[in-house]
Parts: sequence; structure tokens; C-alpha cells
Amino acid sequence: MAPTRTSIWAASLLILSTTISALPSDATVPSLHHNNLDPRGNYPSNLQPPQGHYDGRYRYQGCYTDSRAVKSLTGKVTRDPHMTLEKCAYECKEYPFFGTEYGTQCFCGTELERSARRRPQSECVQRCGGNPYQICGDADRLSVYANGDSTRADNLEYVGGFKFAGCWSDSVATRSLQGNMRTDGKMTVELCARVCQGSKYMGLEYGSQCFCGNHLGGHAVHKDECGYLCVGNKREICGGSARLSLYSVSQH
Repeated sequence: MAPTRTSIWAASLLILSTTISALPSDATVPSLHHNNLDPRGNYPSNLQPPQGHYDGRYRYQGCYTDSRAVKSLTGKVTRDPHMTLEKCAYECKEYPFFGTEYGTQCFCGTELERSARRRPQSECVQRCGGNPYQICGDADRLSVYANGDSTRADNLEYVGGFKFAGCWSDSVATRSLQGNMRTDGKMTVELCARVCQGSKYMGLEYGSQCFCGNHLGGHAVHKDECGYLCVGNKREICGGSARLSLYSVSQH
């Protein structure tokens, strides 16, 4: 039976006893091939398997599936050829979850999506680009960590005369809302509502963008695809990558 969001979140609150640590700089680096695991699936002595606490707050949850089509963590994304667990934890410090993949990619999320499936740890053995003694997921596999101390963000139901209408598709080539647009380093849902007064719709995207319009293009998508925190208020959700947190004028 696949783990539920509830069970995963509860697991993030468990107190585990061991911590991730790097090996001495003079240790020999084994090659990246998966056949370096012994027949029992054990790690080489100079590669530390992920486990326990990390960065004082995040706790390792396991190896999970991921794909370009269906992302398991839908918040902020960072790509760095010198990725480490420290870097990813810092990039995702406002999110309850972070995951590393392909050795160089970091994904943040407000929750681990239902589509994610736990896999054997032997499927997550790719070394981090910035620290070959740390594991950063693998091909279509996420090394997932959870922060039980984070405040969970959510969509505002009503704000400034608008009502939340769901998560909506968008693209640079064909904007779903083609009225006023504003990018702000302190963006919140309330700020976007003020910008879009007089419009039928407003939408927030990428955490910092606000779009207004009287005509709506695009189509509805699952609300979990909107997982970016608003840069001006980490307790609010402001869309996602090519995804709008859509609001329409309230009839109440």
C-alpha cells in the first residue's frame, strides 16, 4: 500500500538518532555506477547513506519516484552543478519538504504529492554534484526530507473581493490572463488583489508574479500543481511554474 500524505507528514515528526555527515577529504571517491552496491544493497564504506536528522530540522523520508510529467514536489526549483544537501535545505528553508534529484537538482514543496511512490534506497544512489559523499536522488528519483517545524501554507479562500477558483494553466506564449501584470519581490495574495481591482480575474505565479484580466484562457489543473510560496508571505501560495493560483470576483 502506498504511503499517504498523512503518514508521510507524521513520519517527518519522528525523532531519529543518526545524522548525515561527510567523510574526510582524503577518502577515496568510488565511481558513480550503481554496481558499487554490494549484492545485499549495502553502500560502499566511504559513501554515507541518507538517514536521520539533517540541518537540525529536516528528517530523511526515503527515496521516492518523480518525473517531468508528474512532479512529486511542486514548489521552488533550483539547479546547481555544485548541489549539496546544505544548499537544497537552505533554498527550501520556508517549505515543509525538500528533495534532491540527478545529483544537481533541488525541489521544494508544501507537501509530497499523492503520485509519489516510495522506492528501495538502492534506487537513490547518485552523488551530489557539490559533495560526492552525500546522496542527491537519482534518475527520476528524489531523496526526500521533511521539516516538521514548518508552518503549512494554504490558498486564501476570499481576499479583496475575490474568491479562490483553483490552480490554472499558463504559459509565456499564451497568457491565461492578458490584462495588467506586476512582478514584486514582496508579492502576496492581498497585494495582487489590490493590483487587480476592477478585473474579473486575478492570478499569482512563480511566487512573485500577479496577472489580471477580464477573459480567462487556459484550463484547470490539479490544485497541488500550485505549490510556490508567496515571496511576501510564506504562509500563502502564489501559483507554481507555469501555473496560476486563480481567483475570480466573488458574488457574495
